[in-house]
Amino acid sequence: MWITRVSINNPVFAAMVMIALCVLGLFSYAQLRVERLPDISPPVAFVSVAYPGASAEAIEVEITKPVELALNGIAGVKMLRSTSREGRSETVVEFRLDADMGRAVQDVRDKVSVLQAGFPREVRAPFVSRFDGDNAQPAVYLSLTGSDRSPRELSLLADQVVRKRLERVVGVARIDVGGLTVRQIRIDLDPQRLRAHQLTPADVAAALKRANTDVPVGLLEGAQAQSIVRVEGKVREARAFADVVVSTRGGAVVRLGDLGELTEREQEPTSLARLDGVPAINFNVFKQQDANIVETGEGIKEAADELRKALPPGVALRLVYADSDWVRDSLAGVKRTLVEGALLTIAIVFLFLHS
Repeated sequence: MWITRVSINNPVFAAMVMIALCVLGLFSYAQLRVERLPDISPPVAFVSVAYPGASAEAIEVEITKPVELALNGIAGVKMLRSTSREGRSETVVEFRLDADMGRAVQDVRDKVSVLQAGFPREVRAPFVSRFDGDNAQPAVYLSLTGSDRSPRELSLLADQVVRKRLERVVGVARIDVGGLTVRQIRIDLDPQRLRAHQLTPADVAAALKRANTDVPVGLLEGAQAQSIVRVEGKVREARAFADVVVSTRGGAVVRLGDLGELTEREQEPTSLARLDGVPAINFNVFKQQDANIVETGEGIKEAADELRKALPPGVALRLVYADSDWVRDSLAGVKRTLVEGALLTIAIVFLFLHS
């Protein structure tokens, strides 16, 4: 072959070409992204609309069917698949392989935003996302435990300290926290008192909404400066809810405390977390789409080490699983295989050519 003849006749030229290829390969290797699996993102978009308290039949008529009719007109749609369940409508939109997913997802958002004005008032804001492939799985799992701490205190540490520190790690996209204990102020209304004052729970809800708001008034202009004027109506303490005025009929003032009992308690949990049978708070850390999973995992571990030094006694932050460790070990195996292959190639060439 001509390349063999050129290399034998010009050994210096052949050596320089090989050195240049090695340098180019090392440079390219340093710039490569590291992922557990190839970046394969199916052309799929997901739409979720929450309608608390609605039946599956009402969800299908008022939410699912209008969404399907609107999304069916988008160019490139291959299939629509919807699920109507109690309190939620979920729609999966599959596009053709040649579709521009950036534009397609934006078209889905535009169609859903137009429909949102016609939804019932109790419907939550629709959630539209694109299937993210490997990024749909957490990169790191962490768990916070504290046997001598109350659930509310542990939840406060998790939300205000641990999560905020982990969110500052380079490459972290979002953090899902499970097992939190949320503070709740419960109002138990007495039906007999409501009937006596000719009021309904809707009147109480409207009074709470009016009283628990901050209203901007405008600007107060002076000769040299302007000041913002607003009415601060947010309730600062739980006991202050009892003084909220619900009605003033016939000159009599009816307060919320006259209609029922106010109790401060924990909200009914929507998720439970356990670590070795002990109540805990779990952190599922997701990386950004273009972030290096190994570098992100190492950054999360360093942040966890810093947090362990700052946490109160009796509170432990444990690393449950890091997907970056598996990727790092696999990457080390690839490096080892490359070195072994190069050494074997040199040995075989030397044995056959004796040079």
